[in-house]
Amino acid sequence: MNLVPADASRWRRLENVLAALAIVVAAWVAFSPAIHGDWLWDDNTEIVRNLDLRGPSALWTIWVEPSSPDYFPVKSTVQWLQWQLWHDQSTVGYHLSNLGLHMLGALLLWWVLRKLGVRYAWLGGLFFAVHPAVVESVVWIAELKNVLSLPPLLLAFSAYLDYDERGSLVDYIIAVLWFVIAMLCKSSVVMFPCFLLLHAWWKRGRISLRDAKASSSFFSVSLALGLVTLWFQNHRAIDTWAISLGGPFDRMVSTGRALVFYSLKAVWPCGLMPVYPSWLTGNLAFWLVAIWCGQAGLVTWMWIRRATWGRHALLPFGWFVGNLFPVLGFTGMSFLAIAPVADHFMYLSLVGFAGFVAAGVEFIERRLPIGWSRYPAVLVLLVCGVLVWQCRSYAAVFVDQETLWTYNLIKNPQSWLAHNNLGVVLQKQGKWQESVTHFEAAVAINPAYDPARVNLGNSYAHLERGADAVTQYQEALRLASDSFEAHFNFANTLVQQQRLPEAVVHYEAALTISPRAADAHYNLANALVELGRLPEAASQYADVVRYDPDAFEAHLNLGNLLAATGRLPEAMNHFDAAVRLAPQSGEAHFAYADALAQDGRFPEAVMHYTEALAWSPNAPGLHTNFAHALMRLGRTTEALNQYEEALRLDPNDQDASNGLRLASQNR
Repeated sequence: MNLVPADASRWRRLENVLAALAIVVAAWVAFSPAIHGDWLWDDNTEIVRNLDLRGPSALWTIWVEPSSPDYFPVKSTVQWLQWQLWHDQSTVGYHLSNLGLHMLGALLLWWVLRKLGVRYAWLGGLFFAVHPAVVESVVWIAELKNVLSLPPLLLAFSAYLDYDERGSLVDYIIAVLWFVIAMLCKSSVVMFPCFLLLHAWWKRGRISLRDAKASSSFFSVSLALGLVTLWFQNHRAIDTWAISLGGPFDRMVSTGRALVFYSLKAVWPCGLMPVYPSWLTGNLAFWLVAIWCGQAGLVTWMWIRRATWGRHALLPFGWFVGNLFPVLGFTGMSFLAIAPVADHFMYLSLVGFAGFVAAGVEFIERRLPIGWSRYPAVLVLLVCGVLVWQCRSYAAVFVDQETLWTYNLIKNPQSWLAHNNLGVVLQKQGKWQESVTHFEAAVAINPAYDPARVNLGNSYAHLERGADAVTQYQEALRLASDSFEAHFNFANTLVQQQRLPEAVVHYEAALTISPRAADAHYNLANALVELGRLPEAASQYADVVRYDPDAFEAHLNLGNLLAATGRLPEAMNHFDAAVRLAPQSGEAHFAYADALAQDGRFPEAVMHYTEALAWSPNAPGLHTNFAHALMRLGRTTEALNQYEEALRLDPNDQDASNGLRLASQNR
């Protein structure tokens, strides 16, 4: 078919549109079963209970005073925006964000591979978009940092390629800025400067002084923000986790195994699961020799063949291994206390593998007879179809916590984390005895995992096994004396046992660890009220509404305490907040009305008494106080009706009896 240039251009544009649609549609089909999926794993910590996402000072907190275990402020800023849009009412917006970013990453990969001269660049984007190992990163809301970091990283590389071709300072600055943004999304992109040097060698056969100078800014960014990440990991994330990486010899074995694991999952993505079994090093000498000799042999083979295909293979291989390097186990990471490997660790690395597949299709095609040349591309396209089906099946596992952790225990029965998380699900369903079975299993597998002991204590407490609950809390505090959950739940159990002074001690300890925990402030305030320490209780309620302005009961209780001490203007501010938050609460309207009446604002008081009666018509004291307010407004007949109703509900209401007598005299 002969096309004039204009027709050829239109045809190419149509091809590009169809290719982009294919990537988007394939990704949608692959991941759509999880679009309505529930909050999972640490989503509650990242989003639902994350106070850094709320309030007018949230952005300042995110960038300047973060309380999170990592410093990823761009990621947190996006989460802040998501919270403003959707709060915790629905997960659909969060899931669509992750999926949209993943689609964007796949399309940008296609774009970058085209710039590198890969003929089947589109196929690389499609392969990456539907590889089952990316499911965890796409459908797990908290892994926003993965899908968010890839687009700016690829944009940084694209701008750097432009700079490398044109020498434009603007392109260079854009590349550095995109890389900074990627690092502030997730610091696992830290190895990017090394890849730039590898690209220079791939393109020119050597690394020049110009290449070294050009990469220096990227290395500076990597070093600075990488050190920040290490500080956060060691001071915020893993300080209470028992992570044993072993000596250099053990680390080399574990690292080699992890690299083999990720390579095999890239090629054959079967048996995927959220938490993989921990492996035993076994015969260290054998594994060290076998693994590293095999990998060294592969790299040596590619190096020997660098004049032909080896050079092109080393570029995607370098991306694959380089982006895995920070998570292979050389340095401590909080997740390594759970499992030695994870699917979401290989998200960025799969970009290199997808590039390898796309380039490999062209390499094989050129070596086949003309009649067979299209078969490699068709074969990869068929493989992508199979991957879509596998992705869709695996994504359905992430629809809710129970499905996810039940699946994980089928695949890995020794996962103490899966036992613990499934136990939490069962607690929420009211299946307390079943939850005990899983918590006890978690503790048996990993006796040092203090959250499972806290959860086990909670189940024991609910089953009225108070002594057993106390034992578990005490053991949890022995393992982690700075565990907020242990102190907080221990205090709750002590309250149930009426051991209030001891409970106060543990609430205060919990708040020392997490000063902004509104629920701990609230429970402490309630305990202080029971002990008659009302000024201290008022202070705690004030902290509750400071950290959680939507805490209805705290506003109501604080208003009652302030009104009892004559601080009516302050009390009414909190009553106003309470009725705004819970307009159907008769108790809140009643308390507000009483305060307004005390302040002489009887018309407003009558309005709230009327509203209170609509929701609490059988409260005799409410009818009595309503009648008093009506009397002050001269509405005697209405007051008589309210006094009579109060006495009907409670014939012993002396206040209503006296009021009725006076109203009758004034009639």
